[in-house]
Amino acid sequence: MKKLMAVLLALVCIFALCACSHATQPITYSDKPVVDETPEITAKIPNPVREVNAEELCTESGLTFVMPMGAQDVHCSVIDSDTTVYEMSFKLDGRDYTVRAAHTDALDESISGVHTDWSVTGDGATSAGGPICFYLTNDKSEGVYYCFTDGVTWCVYMTGGASTTLMSDVLRGFVPSL
Repeated sequence: MKKLMAVLLALVCIFALCACSHATQPITYSDKPVVDETPEITAKIPNPVREVNAEELCTESGLTFVMPMGAQDVHCSVIDSDTTVYEMSFKLDGRDYTVRAAHTDALDESISGVHTDWSVTGDGATSAGGPICFYLTNDKSEGVYYCFTDGVTWCVYMTGGASTTLMSDVLRGFVPSL
């Protein structure tokens, strides 16, 4: 009886293995490249920066952007965001400057778009009484200078040997009441 059971069990295992097997197909190769037809998922984020010329910058902002004498590589743009920011960037005496302005209710340091570790800071007031503040890196390689006057926050960011004197001189060309 044990032998009969062993033979039956062996036959059941053989049939089970045969039922699980499948015919194999020969491997074929093609010179055609495999093309993935799955559509690519992409995010479309609008670019908030629009390049404009100096005249358009002044017209759109209602502000006076005066290019400093000797400025090179001048670029103007409008940054469309919650608070529209108007920008003029240029090189002057080997240094890079970016002047920005935005119509605000108070001094708004976020318009500079610069986030770094500042080691030298200061504040004061314009001749009209509006607030001024500035920040410099420890090595004075970069700095930013802000002022608020007549409902507009102005800032100048510079690299290549920043100083409060150079930044205020450049900003004074845009904001005479500084």
